[in-house]
Amino acid sequence: MTRLYLVRHGETLWNIQGRMQGRCDSPLTEEGILEVKNLRDKLKEVHFAAVYSSTAGRALRTAELILRGRDVEIIESPDLREIDLGSWEGRKFDDIDMESPDNFRRFWEDPQRFVPQGGESAEELLERGTRVIRKIINQHPGEKVLVVSHYCILKAILIHLQGRPLKELWDHPELAPASLTVYDTDTGELTLTSTR
Repeated sequence: MTRLYLVRHGETLWNIQGRMQGRCDSPLTEEGILEVKNLRDKLKEVHFAAVYSSTAGRALRTAELILRGRDVEIIESPDLREIDLGSWEGRKFDDIDMESPDNFRRFWEDPQRFVPQGGESAEELLERGTRVIRKIINQHPGEKVLVVSHYCILKAILIHLQGRPLKELWDHPELAPASLTVYDTDTGELTLTSTR
């Protein structure tokens, strides 16, 4: 049994500004740093055989905070980056909704029909998430592995692990910043812990 500890990065400046981040980056807020430190305390007794992180600064900072005081290498993976949102990145949700209401609605309500504007489709996201998490599981049988990433790619990984269709991409569980989702590959059991 491989036990996956899937962590969303802590709250960022763009999270509180209501901006789409995608491949772009913004720093953790003070609240985000506190959330991650609280999560670090919850994970202090867990021995990780490996730690994987998105290459984005907000995810790497989250991983570094969780691992402070531990001698564990962070393996950076571009496949754990957030969905590529193309022309939407850095823009406010409300502005995107006003400019492209149909596509914005599809993104949240009908992801299998979402058409990216210079970015990545939900289907491509799911394929990437499936590929990276299968590789991690296969490389660490019977071990505990920490994976630090982002909202959309983690949602894609979770529907793959649970055998759910792409249309359920945004269904439960909700992943707050610095949330922890533990998944046991043997039992299929999933446990969500939020720092909020």
